Amino acid sequence: MAIRFVLFLSLLLFARAPLAAGETPPPGCEACAYVHALVDTIPGTISEVVEGTFHEDIMHRERSGCMLIVSGSWVELGDSRDPANLIFDDLTAEGWEPRIASGDGPDGAFFVLVKDDVIVFVMGQWDGGDDSDSTYVPSEVYQIVVICTPLLDEDRERIEERDRDGN
Repeated sequence: MAIRFVLFLSLLLFARAPLAAGETPPPGCEACAYVHALVDTIPGTISEVVEGTFHEDIMHRERSGCMLIVSGSWVELGDSRDPANLIFDDLTAEGWEPRIASGDGPDGAFFVLVKDDVIVFVMGQWDGGDDSDSTYVPSEVYQIVVICTPLLDEDRERIEERDRDGN
């Protein structure tokens, strides 16, 4: 639990420039609130929504919007659904389209979803173990960062480019 709390706090340090009191949150914050309510039902999670300006690591841009930070334990998760898959499946069922980039591996996953004028970046990381060391015990901690922000012209261009290329 202590490791999970430290990792959770370290992610909060990435948040900068909080919105002023009474300032209207930018488009995208409704999406983060929706995902927050979704993951809040998962056993063993700690989650927090932060509004402000963030650096997102998929397109490598500063973005204003909302960031949801989820930290949890695979052990406490038990038979519940994998949080990254839950987010993906639920949002795509709500009409969000996978766009720009995605990846999945033993130590994490990432994907980008778009709907209307909002883009959602989901980046998950966890310890997938070490196949070369049978004595290695992987950490039970997972972290998922969800950044919800307005779709930029650059995002639209990248989507159009990928559509032209058939990706």
